[in-house]
Amino acid sequence: MSDSQPLDQQPLDPQPLDPREAEALLRGDGPLDAATVDGLIAAAYADDGRLSGAERRRLRALLWDEPDRLTADGAERLRIFDRLENATLREAARRLGSDGELSAADVAALETLARADGRISQREAQTLDALLDYYAGLLTADGKAALRRLAGRETSGDGGVEPEGQAPARALGAGVYWLGHGPLSTDPAAAPDSGDAEALGHVLYRAAGLIDDLPADGRLFATDRPGQAEELQSQLHAALRLGADPQPGLEPRQALQLRSSAHTCLVHLVECLPNSGPLAEAAQEAEEHAIAFARAEEHPALGEAFTYALHRIRGTLTEIGQAAVDALYARRVPTAPPYAEWFGGPDDGEGGEATADRTLVVHWSAGRGSEGFFRGTVELLGRAGFAPEDAKASTDAPGPVWFRREIGSLTVRLRLKEYASDVFATMDDPTVHVVGYDGHSDIGRNMRRSLRRAPDMAGAKLVFYGLCAGKDALFRVRARYPGAQIMTSFNSSYFRTAEGPDGQRRMIESENFNALMEVLDGVAEGHDWKAIRENIKRNAIPPYWRRLHALPGGMNYVTPIDTGLAASVLDSDRDGQADALDRLVNFDAFDVADDTAREFVPRDPGRAAEALDGTDVHVAANVCNTAVLYNPLTKKYNALGRIVGGGYADFGGSAPIVRVVDVELDGEPAWALEVNHRYAHMTEEALRAVALYAFNGHIALADDADGEAAIDGTYRERWRASTWSTGAGPDRVDVHLMGLTLAMFTLTYDMNDGFAGPHRRDVEIWRGLLQHFGLPDLDHKAIWQLIWDEKHDYAGSPGIVGKWRDTLDGDTLERIAQATPTTSDAPAEDAEDSAAERPIG
Repeated sequence: MSDSQPLDQQPLDPQPLDPREAEALLRGDGPLDAATVDGLIAAAYADDGRLSGAERRRLRALLWDEPDRLTADGAERLRIFDRLENATLREAARRLGSDGELSAADVAALETLARADGRISQREAQTLDALLDYYAGLLTADGKAALRRLAGRETSGDGGVEPEGQAPARALGAGVYWLGHGPLSTDPAAAPDSGDAEALGHVLYRAAGLIDDLPADGRLFATDRPGQAEELQSQLHAALRLGADPQPGLEPRQALQLRSSAHTCLVHLVECLPNSGPLAEAAQEAEEHAIAFARAEEHPALGEAFTYALHRIRGTLTEIGQAAVDALYARRVPTAPPYAEWFGGPDDGEGGEATADRTLVVHWSAGRGSEGFFRGTVELLGRAGFAPEDAKASTDAPGPVWFRREIGSLTVRLRLKEYASDVFATMDDPTVHVVGYDGHSDIGRNMRRSLRRAPDMAGAKLVFYGLCAGKDALFRVRARYPGAQIMTSFNSSYFRTAEGPDGQRRMIESENFNALMEVLDGVAEGHDWKAIRENIKRNAIPPYWRRLHALPGGMNYVTPIDTGLAASVLDSDRDGQADALDRLVNFDAFDVADDTAREFVPRDPGRAAEALDGTDVHVAANVCNTAVLYNPLTKKYNALGRIVGGGYADFGGSAPIVRVVDVELDGEPAWALEVNHRYAHMTEEALRAVALYAFNGHIALADDADGEAAIDGTYRERWRASTWSTGAGPDRVDVHLMGLTLAMFTLTYDMNDGFAGPHRRDVEIWRGLLQHFGLPDLDHKAIWQLIWDEKHDYAGSPGIVGKWRDTLDGDTLERIAQATPTTSDAPAEDAEDSAAERPIG
């Protein structure tokens, strides 16, 4: 055979495609079978007998970008070829096989090349293994036997990979070693078999956990040796392949975790490698692999996580990589409402003729309350050009009443009814496109109540609920409806009321209603979310409300494209760590059973901290974000919702329940709530109370020169700015009482508040909280009543603290002053005592 002919198994066509024909195929959309794939590969070799990096990338793009074009045999052929990663062996095998066969002598020549540096690397071993399949039709019997031995298919252990003796292994932590010749291992002397999914999964899960815990500028895979970086990449590539095509015995969950761990490591490798100098080639190849696997990932949570991970390190990528990630990001993030599913037309927001009925059906719920949300919405709809479909229909609450409006070529049919804990009741109706709500939050309970019996979703949906601090329920709504596009308010949403001619008060203006109208107008115009978002900011929010909103430009809505905002209040893998901080999607979260009787007593959960289900931690962080908005002191710290879940952690020894850690999100200061994993059995309501108490203590106290806790100057300034009092406060007593007031807020307004007074569990938690932090036995009734009677500062204020303090005697105040607001000295139980109480599973 000539050098330009493909090395192929018969009877596939041995002739390369004409370059123009090959280019047409690459740019086309027709099917590609194995013979055509071989022709394309041969065409790539034809000009100089070698395969350039650009040509290899174009061939690989067919596999990852256009899998629907490949037939089954074509895809398999290209997958095998893609595994020929070592260029020296790949080109040598092609030359040696140009006479029509690969013999044992040819394999010996390949071995000589592979061992030129005294060892067979993992990448070389993988290439030799792939040659067995790629050149199956050319291998003689003795050549095949020799190559099988060389590739390690007939041996056990490390698959032919020999450790590089002169380069020592480096301990990374958690029992993980980075071997001198490249792979990660739990054994400093040997690498795991590249085909052993269980062994790879074990070490990569540990390594990914270390990466997840790194500070923003941390670098685990810093190296100046290209070979080490290349071999690590080969190991990660092999793991991703095994996870994508699970072998018998590998459970689906294990395959997902293997892919998740390997991609976390691969993205971090990209982050560590410079795009210039001797490591540039390894960096570029790692970048290509990371993007390719993110593009090919079909699991929704993983695909999104892989994409966000690459987007996070976008600045470290090449220009080509940045463009590829931008395109991938646009594909993963819904850049426009689901026009194609709704109307049969294009969904890219660029217009075009629809092929189906352009009728948009909206089911809208108006909140209950003395403010007249329903009556106000009826009148606002009339002013916006909507008319009742039935002129005789009653427009009084509770409805439903149907309204109609023509907006250009779009017909909008809107059903209005009063809220009855059923916002999501019609999510299973495929004829409904938009489901929404405008009204009170009831401190987050209205969305939780509506989700209790919410049906599964049918058809493409946009969910828009406008209320005070809708972001605190975003993780619940998204978890229930992961396929929906969701828009909600960030902080408090505003409305105005007035008394009508009938003497009844009604809502006369609402930024939520205005935002809905902008969404409907945008849909009529086929706008994307960027344009709709800008119109909401410009037209829906009047200047007198815009200045009250914390987001840039006075915006107050999280739209489907505001992924950075959403990531701070979402926890996709339930590990307790907000997506904004999370680098590893964990499929191994273990839920520890609640223990109401001993929730303030630490115990061994029987699992590592990172393996625990951290939903309660995430909920506590979101509740903190909501609570601080209803307190004039704490709102001055956190109007931007910068408290995030940090998951469970092993603090070691005697340690507090909650540790508040200063972190950065997108370059801005934030706080992460980390929870001692020995309190994983604590109930959600107790953890919420502790978290608020701890957060207040954290922002109030700093260490002075003598190492004693002192009140931070900023806290004192903000305290005084939030009250009319001219007193000297706050002092340590005020700090304690403010923390307890915030804790009582969450107990008062959780799901147990349907009583004339505090719920029994609230009292239990209150007493446990006081005892744990060394506080005197304060009667809960006084502060509960102050919170319950408050109609504005629901989470307390310096004024409320002052009223409570006035009811306490001097001895009690002295005992409060002696307590430490941020720590506890509760001893951990020993392992034997706690072992019998470990949950089974």
